[in-house]
Amino acid sequence: MEKNNEWYAIGKDFCLSDEALYQFTAAFREDMEAALAGKESSLSADRTFIGLPTGREGGRYIAVDFGGSTLRAARILLTGKGYYVIERKAQMPLVVPGKHDFTSQSATAEELFDALADLVSQVADKNKHYVLGHTFSFAVEQHELGDGKLLSWVKEIGTSGVEGKYVNQLLTEALKRRGYTLIRPVALLNDTTATLLTAAYANEICNVAVICGTGFNMCFYDNRKKEIVNLEAGEFSRLTRSAWDLAVDKETQHPGRHLLEKMLSGAYLGRIFRRLVMAYFKTDQIPHISTETLANLIRSESPQETRRLMSAAWGRILTFEDTKALSNLGASVFVRSAQLMGAAVAAVLLHMYGHEEVPNQTIAVDGSVCTRVRGCLPVMTEAAFNCFHNAAGNMKEMKALPEFLENSSLVGAAIAAAIVMRDRE
Repeated sequence: MEKNNEWYAIGKDFCLSDEALYQFTAAFREDMEAALAGKESSLSADRTFIGLPTGREGGRYIAVDFGGSTLRAARILLTGKGYYVIERKAQMPLVVPGKHDFTSQSATAEELFDALADLVSQVADKNKHYVLGHTFSFAVEQHELGDGKLLSWVKEIGTSGVEGKYVNQLLTEALKRRGYTLIRPVALLNDTTATLLTAAYANEICNVAVICGTGFNMCFYDNRKKEIVNLEAGEFSRLTRSAWDLAVDKETQHPGRHLLEKMLSGAYLGRIFRRLVMAYFKTDQIPHISTETLANLIRSESPQETRRLMSAAWGRILTFEDTKALSNLGASVFVRSAQLMGAAVAAVLLHMYGHEEVPNQTIAVDGSVCTRVRGCLPVMTEAAFNCFHNAAGNMKEMKALPEFLENSSLVGAAIAAAIVMRDRE
C-alpha cells in the first residue's frame, strides 16, 4: 500500500480530470480562432499553399521525409484511384553513434543534405525525370508551396548552416552534387499536412490531421479558403504544467517554447518519465531511456519480462511491486498525452462545425506515439468525444473517428508533387 501511495503521489499530475480537459479544449479553441483572426496567440494559422486532393492524381514521384529521428526517401506510384504503391524506399538514422550525427552543431548543411541526396539516389533512376515532394517538419517561412526558409531548428537538432536557408534549394544543390540533375523539388510541406493529404486521397472525407511522433502538430482544411491551415499546435502555451514538465523544459534546446509538444511528444516523454523514476527511487543516477523503449516496457503483459527489462534499463534489481508502480507511472505519461491530443481534436472540430453535428469523416493520425503505444487511440477518441459533447451538447453527434496511417509523410509528399503538376496543366 505504501508503494502504491508513493507512485500515485508522483503520477497524480498526469491524471487529468474532465474539467481540466474541458478547459484545455476551450483555451485551445480560443487561441486557434485568435490566430485565424490575425490576433495574438500561441498557435499559428500558417498557410500551406495547398488544398485537398481529388483522389484522381496519378503518376510516379520521388518523396523525401525529414522531420523525426530518421531521414527517408521513396519512389511512389499514385494510381489515380485513391491508391498508391511505394515502389522503393530507403532510410537512414540522423544519428549513428561512432559514425555520424547530423543533428549536432558540428554537422554542416552540406553533409546533411548530401545524406538526403544519397537516399534519393537509392530510389530514383538517374536518367529519368522526376518531380519531388519534400516533407520537412520544422518551422519555415513560406510564401509558396515550392520552397521555404528554415526559421529555427527544434527537436534538439542544431545542424549548422541550415537556418535562414531555403530547404529545397539546399536539396537541389545536393542532388546536383550527386549528378541527379533531372530531379526537381516542387513542393515543401510538413508532416501533418502530408498526413492529411494521404488520408484525403484515400478517403471520401478527411479534414483534420494529427501527428504525434518526435514532435506534435495539427492541421485542418479551411473550406472557405480552400486550403489546409497549419496550426503549429506544439507551440500552444495556455497550459497547467507539472514540476516534471518544468524541469524537462529547462534542459531543452529552447526553454519556454513548444510547451505542449514537450508535454506529449516522443522527443520528451522519455525525459519526463526519467524524472518520475528519479523521484520514485530518490536518486538522480537514472539513465535516460527513449520514448520507444518506454512504450516497449509498459507494453509487455508479462510481469517477469517487464521486471527484467526495467532492471536492465536502470541497472538495479527491481521488486515486482516496483515494476508495477513504474509501469503505472509510464502508462500515466502516455494517457495524459493521448487525452491532450483528443481535447485538441475536439477544439478543432468545434471551430469547424460550431455546435452542429460533425459529419462522418476520418481524423488522420500518424506518429510513433500514436501508432506504437497500446491504447493511445481509444483514449484520444474518448477525450475528443467528451470534450466535444461538453461544449456542443450531448444531443449533437461527433461522427469523426481517428485512423492510423503508415508512411503518410512520404505518400503525402508525393501527392503534393502530383497536385503541383495537376494544377500546372
